[in-house]
Amino acid sequence: MSTYKERKDRRTKEYNARHGVKMVPCIACNGSGVYDNTGSPPCWSCDGKGKVLDEPVPESTPEQKIEGAINYALGRMAAAGCSKARAAQLAADLYGVPFRQILVGIKAHG
Repeated sequence: MSTYKERKDRRTKEYNARHGVKMVPCIACNGSGVYDNTGSPPCWSCDGKGKVLDEPVPESTPEQKIEGAINYALGRMAAAGCSKARAAQLAADLYGVPFRQILVGIKAHG
């Protein structure tokens, strides 16, 4: 027999599949529907409603993680003047991607 937690998780998944996802306050306008209180136009992200769908963020593929880490390292080199090795190490720590793959990607980008 399954535990209460397993049954509850199954029921929750079935309910969400049947009734959709819940609405959460918009991050851009903080749920007000406008950007500020001085007559600004309706919020572009939520169309002035103040709420958006709480959709799960898709998981990135390993290739996307590597590309993101390389772009981050290139940005660090340009903005902060970091060395290639330091930028690659920071990106490897942040993205959880092997250090060598980032170095190879930096060299390939120029």
